[in-house]
Amino acid sequence: SAAHPSAAWGALVAKHGAAGAEDLCPCLALLVKDRETAINRLASEYARGITPEDAKTKLLRSLNQTADDETHAHRKPFLRKLVEERPAMEAALLEFAPIASVTGAIRAKAEKSGKASTLLALLMQACENAVIVASIPRLAELGWAAVGVISDALLLEAHRTGLDESAAEAARREMQDVGRGLGILIQVKIDHAPSSLR
Repeated sequence: SAAHPSAAWGALVAKHGAAGAEDLCPCLALLVKDRETAINRLASEYARGITPEDAKTKLLRSLNQTADDETHAHRKPFLRKLVEERPAMEAALLEFAPIASVTGAIRAKAEKSGKASTLLALLMQACENAVIVASIPRLAELGWAAVGVISDALLLEAHRTGLDESAAEAARREMQDVGRGLGILIQVKIDHAPSSLR
C-alpha cells in the first residue's frame, strides 16, 4: 500500500535527508507521513466535496501526470503542487541505490515511450520490485516459497508444515522490514490468506 509515494520519498530522503526532502517536496511528504491529512486537504479544495476514496485516487493518479499537460493549470492547488514536485522525485530515484542497476534501462525505455510521465512510473515500479525480490529469500527462511510476482504483489505458498495464521502475519512484517531496510516505508497487506490458514 502506498508503495509509489513511499518509494519516491525514500529516494528523496536518501539524497537530501528528511528535512531537505520535505523542503523540496512538502506535498509528497504530507502524503507519505500523514495520508489522511493529505486526503482531507485535497477533498476540502473541491467546492462540492469528494469522497476520501476519490481524493486518494486523484493523489496517486497525479504521480502519473506532468506539469506540461494541458489540464495542469486547472488542477486543485494541492495536486498542482504535488505534480510540480515530480522532477525532484525523478532526480532522486535515478540516484537511488536499490534500483541503481536498472536506471539506465528504465531511462532508455522511458525515452522510447515518448511520454514525459513514464520515467517516474517506471522508477517507482522498480522500487516495488526491489522490495519484492529482496523479500523472497527472507520469506523462504520463514517457510514461504514465492510462486509468482504479480505487479506489486507476491504470491506465496507454504513450503513447510505447521505454519499458522501468525506465519502469514510474520511474512507481512518481514516484507515491510525489507522495504524499510531499502529506505521505502511501505505498508504490506495480506489480500488473500492461504485457505489452510483460515
